[in-house]
Amino acid sequence: MTKTLKILALNVQHSARAKPTKRGVVDVVAALGANVIVLTEWMPFHGPAVPGFLTTDDFKIELAAIGLSYVMVSVGVSPEDEKNNHILIASRFPMVRGDQPLPPDATPNALHVRLPDHDLDVVGLRVPGYGTVSKAKTLTPEDKAQLRAQSRAAQQAWMDWLLAISRTARDGRAVLLGDINSEIGDRSGWRCADRLRTIASEGWNAAVPTEGYSYVSPGGVGRRIDYAFVSPSLRVLSSAYHAEVGGHRILGRRHLDGALTDHAAYMVEVGLPS
Repeated sequence: MTKTLKILALNVQHSARAKPTKRGVVDVVAALGANVIVLTEWMPFHGPAVPGFLTTDDFKIELAAIGLSYVMVSVGVSPEDEKNNHILIASRFPMVRGDQPLPPDATPNALHVRLPDHDLDVVGLRVPGYGTVSKAKTLTPEDKAQLRAQSRAAQQAWMDWLLAISRTARDGRAVLLGDINSEIGDRSGWRCADRLRTIASEGWNAAVPTEGYSYVSPGGVGRRIDYAFVSPSLRVLSSAYHAEVGGHRILGRRHLDGALTDHAAYMVEVGLPS
């Protein structure tokens, strides 16, 4: 007998700023009926209430009201790290914090939880988008070259960490998912996409939808950069992007134009053999 689990990932675009969560996020989560949700680029907010938005405490209350009673948030190693984007994972089932090491930059852009009732590890993550070099005229060509080299090294360290995590978890029951910030088919030099292909070649199921996109650039280019790697012992039953749900437009472009965020919701349904 195979149990099924629906896991949702959504980049909520808080952009490393303390923001309340849009109430529409709860509506979308409820409509899609996920058992576990992974919110990336999420930030805690404990300020005053704002119409149409939820403080962190109110958000957790709303999640519990739709059955997602267990909530965990990633942490860094210093107060300065808390200014970075976080991962929030909420579940219908009990969770314990996992013991996978933090990413190389020690930021709270990854969170490992374990669902004991399902013997399942879930790692939610957002790979930082290293590689952008300022076009400011004050930068010399030498400065730009140095920044590119630093960005490349940081990206490589992150992808090497993800590859190492995949090798540690491969023989168990695990799902690694979130905003990977790179497509598996990207050229090797672009954000170290060759590491992603290595993960897939070593037995992980890359659950990338074949229709739609999870992100559309300001120039209108669609990208599939939010997805999951599912360990070999599990089955991928389905995966899909949702750009609009229950009257809420989720995926917007720059400035959003009324959308909830600049990413589509990503859902993967996983089969868990008994």
